[in-house]
Amino acid sequence: MTSKDAVTADTTDLVISRLLGAARAGLLRAWTEPELLPAWWCPRPWTTEVRAFDLRPGGAFHTFMRCPDRVTRDRRERMGFFDGWNICMDQLEAFARTLR
Repeated sequence: MTSKDAVTADTTDLVISRLLGAARAGLLRAWTEPELLPAWWCPRPWTTEVRAFDLRPGGAFHTFMRCPDRVTRDRRERMGFFDGWNICMDQLEAFARTLR
């Protein structure tokens, strides 16, 4: 992406801009038909299970991504999973302390 293509966004937004070489109808189906989502939703060899998929306002979207056994613990740790989940646990602990 060049600066000409850049999208102005809030500094907290993650913006990905990419031109895809597929028909709009096919892209729409891939995004909106729950049985098609597992084919592309996460990087292979991971798999995705769609547990809730209601695109109406107020609807639910829930996927479960599964890591194959051959992706060792060390690789996930190098990807930052350990630190990321520990940050979440710190936040959970702090939040839970505010609840009575």
